[in-house]
Amino acid sequence: MPHDDKLLVILHTDIICILSVICEANALKLIRHYEPLKAREKFLRKSNNKIEMLNYVCDESSMADDDDKIIKSVIQDYQNGIITDVSFHSNGYAFCVTFLDNTIMLCSAMLWDVRRVFAYPDFHIKQCQFISYWNGNNNISSNNYNSSNVLLTLTSNNDQMMLTSLSDLNSRMLIDMHNVVSFVLSTNGKLLINLHHSGDLLVYNLENHLSALNKKIVTDTKVNHNAFNDEQKNNREGLVDIQMKMKKAMPKARLLPILKEFGEYPEKFRPIMWKTLLKLPENCESFAILLKKDLYPSVRVCMSNYDKRPSSLDDQKTLNNLKHIMSCLFHWSKVFENVAYLAKFIFPFVKLSKGDLIFSFELIATLMLNHCQLWFEFLPLQMPYNYLNLIENVLMEMDHKLYEFYKSKDITSEHYALPLMQSAFSEVLDEQTWPQLWDHIVSNEPCFLIFIIVAYNSIHRSMIMKMKDIDNIVTIFHEQNCINFKKLMKKSYTFMRKCPLNIHPKQYMASFTPLSHGMYQKFEHYQKNLINVDVTELNTLREEQKVLDCKLAELDKYEKSIDARLESFLIDEEYQKRMKEIESQYEKALDEEEQRIIYQRKLLLLNTRKTYEKEIESLIQIKNTFLQNQIGASKKDLELMLNKYEKQRIREDIEMQMTEENLKLKEIAVQMKALNVRDNSRKHVSLDETYKDSVEKLEEQHKKFMDELSQLETFTPPYHNSETETSITTTTSSQNSSHSEIDVVERALYEIQDEFNNLVGKDGNKADYKWNMKKLEGEVEKLEHEINFLLADLKAY
Repeated sequence: MPHDDKLLVILHTDIICILSVICEANALKLIRHYEPLKAREKFLRKSNNKIEMLNYVCDESSMADDDDKIIKSVIQDYQNGIITDVSFHSNGYAFCVTFLDNTIMLCSAMLWDVRRVFAYPDFHIKQCQFISYWNGNNNISSNNYNSSNVLLTLTSNNDQMMLTSLSDLNSRMLIDMHNVVSFVLSTNGKLLINLHHSGDLLVYNLENHLSALNKKIVTDTKVNHNAFNDEQKNNREGLVDIQMKMKKAMPKARLLPILKEFGEYPEKFRPIMWKTLLKLPENCESFAILLKKDLYPSVRVCMSNYDKRPSSLDDQKTLNNLKHIMSCLFHWSKVFENVAYLAKFIFPFVKLSKGDLIFSFELIATLMLNHCQLWFEFLPLQMPYNYLNLIENVLMEMDHKLYEFYKSKDITSEHYALPLMQSAFSEVLDEQTWPQLWDHIVSNEPCFLIFIIVAYNSIHRSMIMKMKDIDNIVTIFHEQNCINFKKLMKKSYTFMRKCPLNIHPKQYMASFTPLSHGMYQKFEHYQKNLINVDVTELNTLREEQKVLDCKLAELDKYEKSIDARLESFLIDEEYQKRMKEIESQYEKALDEEEQRIIYQRKLLLLNTRKTYEKEIESLIQIKNTFLQNQIGASKKDLELMLNKYEKQRIREDIEMQMTEENLKLKEIAVQMKALNVRDNSRKHVSLDETYKDSVEKLEEQHKKFMDELSQLETFTPPYHNSETETSITTTTSSQNSSHSEIDVVERALYEIQDEFNNLVGKDGNKADYKWNMKKLEGEVEKLEHEINFLLADLKAY
């Protein structure tokens, strides 16, 4: 969609879906689905609407040359249509839809209805896009979708680009832009980017091409036609000479064995063989006179009664050729104006001629003069009674059983013969079998057509006689049925050979008469008096018809003006209605958006509160963790301090015990000195006897000391050693009188005693240690009390 990235267009084979992209829900919502094929059928059902043809000139001579190169042609019917592309105008008021059947449809995006349908030449459109003129008029009014707009299309004709003006349907093929895969147009319509099959990206300026399209005039085309007229004339003259030589080389006597052997003529040479068999004169000048005359007025009436619509450009060309051939027939003989089925009869012959108008006219005129000579005796009545009676006589003779069945059912030749005559067997045979049938008809006498009609009835006898409903029987002669063509021809030749002379149709029909050279002879196989009266009345009616047509044209013009005003009013009313709907939708969307924003705000507030609560919990958890870590660190420090003091106490205890041990050793040494002094005073006494008791006592004390040393942790130093003081005092008093060396020993003992007293005085340090321990325990209890208080506060918070 133009200028909108929230709308999505999806194409199917026959449906266009428009979706809206919902960003919040990541989903697609269907807004509208449009069926262009049904809209086109509804548009074409109106009498004033039709398919417009593009003003495009094709070189038919080159197309004719290419026909010889075709080995096999497979034609697929795209009449139902398949959508190939959809393009919206930049203002969003219009869009176009292209189909695979070479048509394009312009539609209104406001009311979703069809405005125009036109057809392209023998190619379809792969991609299309609107271009607005660069003069600033970038709008399409609501009631005119064609003014100042050009359609840029990518065709299937060698993948070329083409410009088409929607105002007059003039087109311009951009020859320098071919082999294009796809294209992209700039927003201002000036630049074009083409992606080619080679992978190249080429940028073009469209201004010159658009200017050339606007300035295109008809005189240019006329000059080009005049430039080729001489060459075409020379080619035609050379072709006539070749055909004359071929006619001489292929007389009828040589052609009939070919038909008998193969059952048909070669498709490529069939027109030349038919010209030889029917002796067509090819009166170019006479035919040119008929062709240059204005289109006969009755042609439009006959074509309006003909219900065949063009399904492609080839059919459109064939219908145009059909109009010209009918006009030439009417100018040649006015009797054919009264033949209602004329268009149905001559259409397959015109299609077979492939644009060769003179061959079509002379072929049909020859058939009218010979094979259809009894068809128009009772005009303006449509029933050729004499010809139908001949058919009934032959059927009664050749297949009496079927004739009696028809008679019992009140079925006449009007039911089983006239439809085959009016359609020239084109309704009951396919496109391949029908030319083979007419190969046999043009190669035999004019009455051979009667035997083919009878043989066609006889070959379906078993199927017909099993039917009870007359309508079902009649449909056999209007629809294609399974038929053995060789069996049909064989039975036709058998009937013609075995038919009795008294009822043989050749007795009532004139022999073959070809068209005259130079000027065509007049057709005279009709009742002139009835036709002249009818022509007079017809002229009177035509004058009245002209007056009525003028009045109808005025009424139609007035009706169109009223319709235009009504349409403009309805469009404005619809536009206002749409705008109100859009406004209400926007208000609804705004309310929904406000509600959504309120909900988002509440959700944001709730999330903020939850986030704040989580943050508080995290802070409390962090604080608790910090306090626990701090308490653990404090406990660890206290344990280290306690271990330190405990180790220090043990070390001091050991030092004290060592000191006590040293004192004992010194005391022993002093005693030993004293004993030595005493022994010296005793003469003639042995040392062993003198100190024997003391040594034994010392050994016991030393053993006791070693035992106490192994139990240092439970050792308690003596605070009052009265025995030692007593022994020292006794020893000192006993030796005062013995020798001078006792004084020295006593002084040493006094010094040892002083040192011992000093050591004993260190019990105060132990009291200080106990006091410090009590103080630390008090501090630990105080710290635990504070920690419990902080934990209670955190739990309360």
